Amino acid sequence: MVAVSSLDGYIVLIEDISTFLYTRALDYQTKIGQMYITDKDMNVLGYSYNAEITNVGNNFTMSVLSYTDGRQETKRAIQTMKNDLSDGKEGYISVSVGNNTNIQISYCNLIPSDKIYFITCFNRNLTDYKIRPLLVRSMLSCLFIMFLMLAIIVYVWAISKKANLTVEKLAYEDPITHGHNINYFKEFAVKVLSVSKETPFVILRFDIANFRYFNEAYGHVRADEVLVSCIKNFESVFSERELCVRITADQFLALVLNDNTCDSKIDKFRELVNADARGRGIKYPVKFKTGVYQVKKTDTDIDVMIDHANVARKTLNAKQNQYRATYSDNIVTDMRKADKMESEMQAAFANGEFHVYYQPKWDVVSNHVAGAEALVRWNKKDGNVILPEDFIPIFEQNGFVEVLDFFTLEEVCRQIRSLFDEGKTTYPISVNQSKVLLHNPDYVVNVQKILKKYNIPEGVIEIEINEDVFQDDKEAMFKVLNELKKCGIRILLDDFGSSKSSLSILKGAPFDIIKIGCEFFGESVSDKQNMWILQKVIEMINGLGLELVCEGVESSEQAVLLKNLGCRLVQGFFYSRPVPGDEYVQLFCEKYQA
Repeated sequence: MVAVSSLDGYIVLIEDISTFLYTRALDYQTKIGQMYITDKDMNVLGYSYNAEITNVGNNFTMSVLSYTDGRQETKRAIQTMKNDLSDGKEGYISVSVGNNTNIQISYCNLIPSDKIYFITCFNRNLTDYKIRPLLVRSMLSCLFIMFLMLAIIVYVWAISKKANLTVEKLAYEDPITHGHNINYFKEFAVKVLSVSKETPFVILRFDIANFRYFNEAYGHVRADEVLVSCIKNFESVFSERELCVRITADQFLALVLNDNTCDSKIDKFRELVNADARGRGIKYPVKFKTGVYQVKKTDTDIDVMIDHANVARKTLNAKQNQYRATYSDNIVTDMRKADKMESEMQAAFANGEFHVYYQPKWDVVSNHVAGAEALVRWNKKDGNVILPEDFIPIFEQNGFVEVLDFFTLEEVCRQIRSLFDEGKTTYPISVNQSKVLLHNPDYVVNVQKILKKYNIPEGVIEIEINEDVFQDDKEAMFKVLNELKKCGIRILLDDFGSSKSSLSILKGAPFDIIKIGCEFFGESVSDKQNMWILQKVIEMINGLGLELVCEGVESSEQAVLLKNLGCRLVQGFFYSRPVPGDEYVQLFCEKYQA
């Protein structure tokens, strides 16, 4: 047997611990400070090449005491370090070496089992110098971050404020005039009226008469400038307690003090708006159709007040040159009738309820028919007949009169073509055309299409217009009438003498026929003053080489008188009331053949 024995032992590697201080990992620490390795008794076992405090074999604590100023605070700090190291703790102390220089000593247990300690010493001034740029950069970074955060906060606040302003702008600003809108007006009016219950106010709801003509003749840009002018000039004339806003299109709403200066302010406002329009090359006068509601102490609902003013506005009749109306209870009844007509007019037109009637014009010299005037009647299916004076003003306001005027013209042309084709006698027929229609830039072209469609010869169709057509833009109307004459249409001026501008209209006017009304007769044909005026009017019209028609003849006395005064053509119930087309043909076009 072989006996095998084993030996237990250790392999020991011996290395100079001071070489630890020269590893590359500690290069940076070596550049900025000193490093030491001590045993448990604080004897120095190794140090870095730049060590100044002590050498190998010396006691580190004693060397520090001799290196520093030796003050009591330093001794307490060194004792704290010894206690920490004995307890296996890490830490640092700061000691003074004089000349305002401090050394920071950091320590830790490098090999706990053998009580080997690692100590570093740094010059506080040097570390402060090294750290200060970092601190400055850190502070600048913090300041930059704070500034950036502040900028973000300001930006968010600005965006929020802009959003609020945008919302407020959309809610309270009119996009065309850049003034306030109806939302602002309602809030403003409620506040003013609530604190001024004893002060009289009126609500004005107004629009610009024939504003469509501004857009068509001068373009939308200049038309919008007129709207802006209304707001600006209102602000220059009225007080801060008064307000004007645009509602929509050319419609405005105003709250105005109802004192003894109210009318003069409104007149001044209108003058300024017209002056601005003329300055922009707009010759067409700016006229306001205004509904007025007088605010009562008991009124609380601003919407109701606005509606009342609007109801008054809708009663205005442009043909009768009415531009202002004040709300009353009677207006409501009339408005209901008008609303009923408006609700029925389209269906009535489609169902053929509108008919053209003809009232003959009589030649008192030859004693036979010489022509006719076409008039529209609304014959409802229930048998009721609505006369033109009841529905034409309403249709002029809502624009339906254009449809009716073209319908009448085409029906007359169809009737004339039928007479020609059947070989019957045909007389000139006059067709009334509204002021609204004549301002349509396509009017003459549309008339030409109708004449061409029915192959109507010259001199058979007469366009009958009223004097109020020339109150807005006489030159423009003369141009339209001259274009109509080129189409072979004769021009008839109705109601001559009803306007203060009658005589001036005759100068250079393209009229062929002048019609005067029965108001020239006065209460009696024996009134010398009236007869003298009538005679001179007839002499003047005849002297101008124009035809004259006197309407409203209801007696043989009037017919004889007019004949004696030189008036050849008359029209009135004495000869015939307006009759349907078939009856007109049967009574006159067949009986009085040439």
